[in-house]
Amino acid sequence: MATTKTGGAKAKQKTSFTPERLQSLITKINKNPELLDGDWRELVGSHFPLTADEKKGLEGTPAAKVKKIQRFLKEAAAEVRGGKALTGKLVKRPVKERTHLVFDVDVDFAPAKKTTKARK
Repeated sequence: MATTKTGGAKAKQKTSFTPERLQSLITKINKNPELLDGDWRELVGSHFPLTADEKKGLEGTPAAKVKKIQRFLKEAAAEVRGGKALTGKLVKRPVKERTHLVFDVDVDFAPAKKTTKARK
């Protein structure tokens, strides 16, 4: 998500897309993977208080990219339902690759927790 830059007397608006907020969302998803079944843009918009530019960028995401991300998130939800834990971190994009996005989200899965029975 981008950080909005403003000139003049206006203060710089900072993004709320932080590692802490991302981890909070991941915790919610691991407890309730159905959150990934809906429109991911609504999930992002409801979890992160976005700046005006961030909202505009989210709404302007090309349809093909929206579908690709939605497909991935449905697959991710299935993995979480199967016992894996979603993990993720923010990765700052190189300056040359930035458009309205400053960060990418790097997502992975932790293996399913094995339950072991104590031997008597």
